[in-house]
Amino acid sequence: LLTLVGPGGIGKTRLTLEIGRLFAEEGLDLDQATAEVFSDGVYFVPLESLDSPELVAMAIADAIDFTVFSQQESVEGQLLSHLSNRSLLLILDNYEHLLPDVSFIEALLQSAPSTVVLITSREALNLREEWVRQVSGMGYPDDEKVENIEPYSAVKLFVNQARRIHSDFDELACAIRICRMVEGMPLAIELAAAWLKTLPCKNIIEEIEKSPDILATNLRNVPKRHQSMRVVFDHSWQLLNEKERKVFQRLSLFKSGFDKEAAEKVAGASLVTLSGLLDKSLIRASGDGRFTMHQLLRQYAEAKLRLSSGDYEKTKDLHATYYSRYLHQVYDELKGPEQLAALTRMEIELDNISAAWKWITSRRMIAELNNSVDCLALFCLMRSRIHEGERIFKQAHEGLAGLEHPIVASLDLFLARFKVSVSTDWSAALALVQNGLAVRRELGDPGDA
Repeated sequence: LLTLVGPGGIGKTRLTLEIGRLFAEEGLDLDQATAEVFSDGVYFVPLESLDSPELVAMAIADAIDFTVFSQQESVEGQLLSHLSNRSLLLILDNYEHLLPDVSFIEALLQSAPSTVVLITSREALNLREEWVRQVSGMGYPDDEKVENIEPYSAVKLFVNQARRIHSDFDELACAIRICRMVEGMPLAIELAAAWLKTLPCKNIIEEIEKSPDILATNLRNVPKRHQSMRVVFDHSWQLLNEKERKVFQRLSLFKSGFDKEAAEKVAGASLVTLSGLLDKSLIRASGDGRFTMHQLLRQYAEAKLRLSSGDYEKTKDLHATYYSRYLHQVYDELKGPEQLAALTRMEIELDNISAAWKWITSRRMIAELNNSVDCLALFCLMRSRIHEGERIFKQAHEGLAGLEHPIVASLDLFLARFKVSVSTDWSAALALVQNGLAVRRELGDPGDA
């Protein structure tokens, strides 16, 4: 039993069809032993239309052209007896909606030892005989300046689809950007390319950034379950229990992945719930203790979270508080022997830190600002992120306009330091320094200015 798991639209069905074709194709250059493994045939069994696991046996019987001959014995029993001494490959496509019932698969594995079962599902079956392989997106480059797209199957797919609409399509940078945005997901690539009939490539990028809802088609011969990414994701959503839904939504606020502790503190995720979302292909384990979520799934989940404004704001507060405390804790490490490790960890968390900082300043969360400001400034200086430092401290300066608090002075003094480093506008920097010092004097808090 081999189960290929992955989110909807990632290409599991196409992959298994190709596997089946390779084994079934006459003249395939396989060694003799391999060629004879499936001497009784290769069969593809679509399951998406079944509304009960009790119908799996009949679907297999129809696919292999097996005739039920006895009304006294069950279909399952007759089929298992028929398969007991046969050697074949059964490809069962889209099993997830039939879970958790796997009783017939269990019986099949016991009764037909020479039959191999290849299943596609958004969720693993969790049987002891099961081998699980995660299907990820097609290949795409890290850099949009790549000119040779031959090694990158995702970009080749987009370009091929684009040239069905515009034969002279050559906007490779735009194609690469879209492939990166959808993380090489084949269905999303095809749906995005189809919009070239209506929109310039750059506008497709803008629409995807707003919402994955643009990734839809009105083609008449596309299966309903693949007509839009929203339909694909809605199907996965329906398979979640209430706890998994709440945690899945909240996890969408992590911009660059998360670890177990962050998931627990911010999203209320237990290890059991994380494992369930992992099994359902809604999050991914990266192998270093961190988890990530496909960008399109993250957009979908965040849109769900925004519909519950109270939960959205509460979770944003928790996210901001968690990362402000993280910065407070890591500050001393930046000045000690663990400096390099601390800088590396901050680089990994930078998208989360930036999102938290933006929320903290917009909500004027003073305690969180106090926890964050020194560490964030020191990080930008140590990593020579001077322009970025100026940008984020300017954002904070504007967000706290009119507030009388010592934190404003600290922000202004750091902003002045960044301005001096990136421009010759000394007057603006001096004005910030004077304002910062004046605020501190007025509040009786001269600090270390």
